[in-house]
Amino acid sequence: MLLLLALTLAVFTAAPASAIVADSLTIEIQENGDAEVEVSYTLSWLEKLGVLLKVGDPAIYIQKACNDYGQGKATLLSSDMSGASLRIERVASIDNRTYTTPAIDFTQAETILQSYPIIAQILTIDLSPTVTNIIFPDGNTTTYHDQILIPATTRTI
Repeated sequence: MLLLLALTLAVFTAAPASAIVADSLTIEIQENGDAEVEVSYTLSWLEKLGVLLKVGDPAIYIQKACNDYGQGKATLLSSDMSGASLRIERVASIDNRTYTTPAIDFTQAETILQSYPIIAQILTIDLSPTVTNIIFPDGNTTTYHDQILIPATTRTI
């Protein structure tokens, strides 16, 4: 066990900079304002090793962050090395037939991750999804590309 720990530390301290990249985010708003969320990301071999060794699992951090996004609980439905699926209660506020999703700001998450010295040394973090889709109950989709801040989005059905 000590050898495994030493090897892991050597890999993390000697490895070249690596990256965590958010590929896509899909938020499908349900009629009651809850949301089904799909997040896909790319992990390098270093992050995959961290997940396998139980050092860190991005899905757990995503679930914690999602608890702050809606007004209710976030439940992790599934996850693997390339993404996670969650259900978040009461994401959209509903006024008559107008649905409004809150803004999403990924800068705070990047700042928090970068505040850990080991993470800041070995990882380049890009949490702005390449593509973000917000799908409303009527099927209308609003799409954002490479944005670190997703604005509040409104749709009247």
